[in-house]
Amino acid sequence: MDPAPPHRVQLDQILKCLEKDPYNVSLLSSAALLAFDANDLSLCKELVDRLTSLSPTSDALQELQLLLPIAQKRFGRDAP
Repeated sequence: MDPAPPHRVQLDQILKCLEKDPYNVSLLSSAALLAFDANDLSLCKELVDRLTSLSPTSDALQELQLLLPIAQKRFGRDAP
């Protein structure tokens, strides 16, 4: 069995921290970026939604709001 990719290992560690501190914007941003890098787009979307409710102007959020629809191949009317 292959070891988990580094992004996934870091993501899992941050998700454990978020269980204890679910409103930590910095952790949410990091987790969303790592989820995107790990190609876990559904988790990334979930984290982006949580981040939007807490900090709608964060740089990481704005970047992911642009990249996520592209990665999900949602263009035109399907994009947010």
